[in-house]
Amino acid sequence: MKLPTALIGAWDQFVESCEAGYGDILDEFTFDRSVRDRIAVALQDEGLREFEQMRWVEEQIRAIDGRYRKLLLDQTVFEGRPWWKATFPRYAGPQMAAELLATYGLTVAVREPPSAWP
Repeated sequence: MKLPTALIGAWDQFVESCEAGYGDILDEFTFDRSVRDRIAVALQDEGLREFEQMRWVEEQIRAIDGRYRKLLLDQTVFEGRPWWKATFPRYAGPQMAAELLATYGLTVAVREPPSAWP
C-alpha cells in the first residue's frame, strides 16, 4: 500500500490535470482516477484512523475532492458508483472529449493541454 502522502499527491496531480482538460485517452483517465479508490480504502482503514496524522490526510483529501467535484458534469452516467466514478469532468482534451461523445454521448468542453504536458 502506498503512503497516504503519495496517494494525496497522485490525487492532486490527477485533479490538476482534469482542471487543465485531461489530455490522455479514456482508459488512462479511468486508471488515473482509480487512485481515489485506494484513498477511500485508506480513509476507512481502522488501523490508520488511530493515527492523529490521518486528520491532516482527511483535510487534504476533502480539499482536493472539492476541486474535483466542481469539475464534474451534473449528469450521472453510472448509477450506484462512488461520486468520483459516477460521471466525468466537464473539460477534457480533444481525444478524451471525442471518446466521451462516441462512447457515452457526452459533450464536454475541449481544452487543449499545455504544450509541456507531463
